[in-house]
Amino acid sequence: MKYIRECPDCGKKIRFPLDKGRIRIHCSCGYTAIIDPDDTALYETGSFDLKPDNTKRKNRLTDMLSGFFIGLDRKRIINSLLDLKYKIQNFRYMPDRERYRFIAAAAGITALIAFMFIIC
Repeated sequence: MKYIRECPDCGKKIRFPLDKGRIRIHCSCGYTAIIDPDDTALYETGSFDLKPDNTKRKNRLTDMLSGFFIGLDRKRIINSLLDLKYKIQNFRYMPDRERYRFIAAAAGITALIAFMFIIC
């Protein structure tokens, strides 16, 4: 489960998991804090993120690509790019399995782009 809280310095929303125990969160403005899910004062401000967790799907890359190319609309593209930005910013907090999949997908895309440049 994830929790969304505003940064006290800049007001941006920071989303972080609650099931990882004590973690350090970072904001793009430079604010850092250690979050303890057992501390009840944490829940006075903010809200729970109730989006379904899609980490248990098997073919995430093919699902993402098929969902991306079917019905290309501006909102879906922007949300996909923002999701990618969030994953890159919080790369060190990803579980190992998801981190390895992300690296493999990035390496595959880089190899595909390099192959296309070589052919052209």
